[in-house]
This record gives sequence, structure tokens and C-alpha cells, in this order.
Amino acid sequence: MPLLVLPWTALAGGDPVAPHRFRDWQVSALDAARSEAVLERGGTRYRVRLAALSAEAAGRIRAAHAAGAPVNVRVPVDAMDFAGDDLRGVTPDCRERAFGWADLRALAARHTSVGDLLAALPRDALQRFTFVHQSRASNPAAVTAERPRVLRFGTDGRTILAYTCAPGGPDRLEVITFDDAAARFRLHLLSYGPAPLADAAGATRLERVGAGWAAHDPASCRGCHGGDDPRPNWEGYPEWTSAFGSDNDQVGHLDGERFVPNADGERYLAFRRATADDPCYATLPWPTEGPAHYPYVALPKHENLRFRPNTGLTLALARLNARRLARKLRAHPRYPDVERAILREALRCAPQAEIEAEVRAALPQYASEPDEPFDYYRFDPRSPRSGGPVLYFAGRHLGLRDADWNLAFAPHPDLQTSPLYITGQWPMPRFVQSVLLRDLARARPALRGVERTARRTERIFGAQHACVDDIAGQPWIAEDVRQRACAALPPTQPTAKPTPAPAPPAPVPPADPGLALVTARCHPCHAADEPLPFFANEAAARAAVRTRPDFVTAVMDATAVHDDWCPMPEDGVCLTEPERNLLKNWLEALR
Repeated sequence: MPLLVLPWTALAGGDPVAPHRFRDWQVSALDAARSEAVLERGGTRYRVRLAALSAEAAGRIRAAHAAGAPVNVRVPVDAMDFAGDDLRGVTPDCRERAFGWADLRALAARHTSVGDLLAALPRDALQRFTFVHQSRASNPAAVTAERPRVLRFGTDGRTILAYTCAPGGPDRLEVITFDDAAARFRLHLLSYGPAPLADAAGATRLERVGAGWAAHDPASCRGCHGGDDPRPNWEGYPEWTSAFGSDNDQVGHLDGERFVPNADGERYLAFRRATADDPCYATLPWPTEGPAHYPYVALPKHENLRFRPNTGLTLALARLNARRLARKLRAHPRYPDVERAILREALRCAPQAEIEAEVRAALPQYASEPDEPFDYYRFDPRSPRSGGPVLYFAGRHLGLRDADWNLAFAPHPDLQTSPLYITGQWPMPRFVQSVLLRDLARARPALRGVERTARRTERIFGAQHACVDDIAGQPWIAEDVRQRACAALPPTQPTAKPTPAPAPPAPVPPADPGLALVTARCHPCHAADEPLPFFANEAAARAAVRTRPDFVTAVMDATAVHDDWCPMPEDGVCLTEPERNLLKNWLEALR
């Protein structure tokens, strides 16, 4: 599986720089007075400052220009600037207009159909889009390579629109936004037909919007987006099997200046030809002039991010999801017990074994985790190479599921998936560490300086993508700042021995031990006000058992212990075997 691997060099202050290799590019212009050259290939142009290059590299560019020959040269990214491409009329990057739910709602109130609403969207907002030809969302049978589902979004990933261009136009608009203040993703449905049905739990909030309706956090969406703390479903870099540009956003290659499509590109171009006059797809912000393969790329993967919508969405969502994970961690009542160890790991303040011992002392459940290193490759948060195995294992006991670490589709919010998620840049724990350190530095002046993060997207793709890096990045800390930050972290406080209290009176045994177990261990996630209230009371449990033949088996599978770990309960404290037997007998007695 190809990864974005670049050689990094630390400069003063700790910022990384990636040398960029231009292979077979034309030197289309040379300005001797300004000591600048323009390198161009396939309509994409970069301005290079020759004075910032080595004498050998600058001489190679000058010689290629004089001979009219292509050049192969390595250029530091801080010596080059993106100088334009063949796009006209669009700026699918951080220069686009900010556009959130309030803007969309105000626009929706002035129209009477989803098609009219899409046509009225401002052209300079939400300028990025990709096409999904296989979908597990609503009405998947309507999504094909001939009529793919549309994802239209902003460069920073904070607003995503999804809809299907069915004959007659889309009937509803599905929206995911990111709430910065709450560090949460929000789900919305917009339609102009009958009012959507409220779910039985009452969690869906309905709102009249002009001639239409908006449903907020609807149950039909929460079920596939992670439950009551939802997130988008989007595959990780570099393969998006359900979308065009499935392999690294490339739909072909350049033979000289001629575009040669691959199999994915052939299907994409066929779709574009067949829908050239389709009013639904025409509402997208297409450039007035640009290559036929837009919005996908024909150049090697390091080139302009404006032609790589799948990669761009992964980069943005990984950072937003890190903010969500950091918020979930800090909301847990046990987080103060492990905060110091998590921050010491982020800052590399001590050997890993010492930090693990600190967490084991704070979380007795952690003692059951394996001692041997989980040495998968670096994008797996369980691996030491990810830089955050303590963060991952502590998170498991603080309410983070494996499905929280990635954005893979999960058909049920209680199901576990692998925590592996390839972002294309940093491992997910690094993003989370960056958020935790940045927020901590704002609150503690002694830690000022650790909030700096490696601006990798901007370094690789240019300043027009800086808004992605503002969300989070890997902590990139100068050694003197790191040492000062480690010293500023408060020491572990020894736990004082409490004064023995008089023994409480023996509790009265509950009339129904099975119901008592369900109330104590299941209600935190499955009570009456939760999305899946299977155990709200005995009547709800009886209804589940009698209407779902596989319910008891599913519950027992979900509570099974595998190597000292269990999918449920989500607090990380597994049911004992006697408790599981009690639960099973209680459920079977309800048949």
C-alpha cells in the first residue's frame, strides 16, 4: 500500500521541510533579474526561487531552459510557490467562502426544492467535491457509476453535503457539519416533502425551514455514523474503493501533455459525457476552463491538492475527528488521573515503560493490557511507532471505542472496527496529542510553545491549504521547549490512605439480580433516552428478545471477553463469566 513518505529536515524552531522532486517538468519561464523560474507540467505551474537552491540545482534549471529540455530537480518546499493551473472560475482551497449550517439553513428557507437549493449555493463556497459510485447510505440502489452520489464539501471539512442525482432531481440533502464550540459532528437532513418521522427515543429534533423541513441528528443517520456521538464515514488514505479516484485520486497519467485515463478514469469520463446536460450535476462548482479529469489528478500524488478531493477530505476529517476524540477523553471523570501520563507520552518526557507504569497505577484495568509491544505499522494507534499507544490503551478505558479512531463505515454504533486509520500524514494519536497540548498551552502559560504543530499540508501543497493545518498537526517541539514543558507538568501525587470508615449496613439483595445487573452495567448506554434503548426496562428487554430472534446471541457476543478485552460494556470493565451467565439466563427467561 503506497504511503506519503517524504524525507524531513528540522529547521530552526522545529518546523519540517520536505524536498520536492520535479520529474520531467518544463522550465516555461526564467526571470534572471528576479532569479526565478517557472516549472510547468500538464498545466500546473510552480514558481521556484533559484537563489534558495544549491548552485548545482539552479544550474540544471538554467541549462534546461536554454536547451528547451525537461528538467529533473529536487527543490525545498520553502523555495517554491504554487503559480496556478488550468482552472478558471474556482478556487477549491482555503480562499473559498466559509459556509456552515446557518448559511445553508437561511438559503434553504428561500427555496422550495433541493434542486433549487443546490442551484442557489454560492459558487465560491464548498468548492470541493467527489463522486461515490457505491454507497451504503440511504437508497444505495440508486447510486451507480453512471449516476454517482455527490459529496460536496469545504476544504476544511467542516461542512459536507451529500445527495443522489436521481431522475427528477434529489429529494433530500444530507448534511454533516462540525460544531467548533462543542467539538462535535452534527447530522442534518433537509427535505421539502412531508415532515420526517421522529424516532421513538425522541432524539431527533425537527425544524420547519421555509417550505421544507430539517431533521437534526436523525436516528436513521445516527445508526450508521457512530450513535449519539456521530462522525462521518470516509475511508482512509490512499484507497477509497467506493469513489472515483479510488487509488490515490488518480484517474490516469500524462503521456507528455496527453492525458491517458486508467480504468477508473474511463468510467469517470463516461459518466461525465453521459451527464453533461444533467441539471443536478451542473450545480457543482465546475471550473469554466480545466482538464477533463477534474476534480481528480493525473500527475504524481505529491502535486496540487486542488485535484485530490478524496485525499483532501481525509486530511481535514482526520484533524476534526482528533478534536472530537480529545473532547471525549477530557469529558471522562477519570481523565485527570491519566492526563499527566498522556501528556508525557506526547512530549516524550520519559521512557515508554515508565509512562505505561504510571498509567497502570492510575487505571487498574490497564494492568490487563499485554506487556509485549503491539508493533504494527505506525498508523495503528496500538503500535509504539504511532507515538501514542498509552493514549490508545488509556482511551479504551475512558470511553473511546476502536470505531472512534477511524472513520470506517460501521453498520451499528455498538460494533467494533479496527482502530487503524491511514490519514496520509500523521497517525491519529499524533493529531489527538496536538489538540491536547495546544489546549493545555492556552490554559497554562508555563507550557507555552508546545502548541506549535507541523504544518505538513501547507508545506507540501502550499499556503492556500493552510486552513487544514490550523485544525491540528503533529506536535513539532524544539528540544528546549520540550524539556521546559516536561518540567512544568505537575508530578504524580501519591494517593493518601483514606481514614477507615465504618462498615455500611449490608445491602438488601435486589428482588431481581438480572435486572439489577442490567441497570448497573447496561443503562449507561441503553437507557430510555439513548438511541438504542434495549434495556430501558424489563418491558423493553422483553420486546427486544421476542422480536429479534438473534438478540440474546448478539448480546452474548458483544459482552464476550477476548484477551482481557470486550466490545461491551464500553467503560472497558468486562462482565465476569458469572455475570454473563446471569444476563443470559435473565434474557432467556423473558421469551
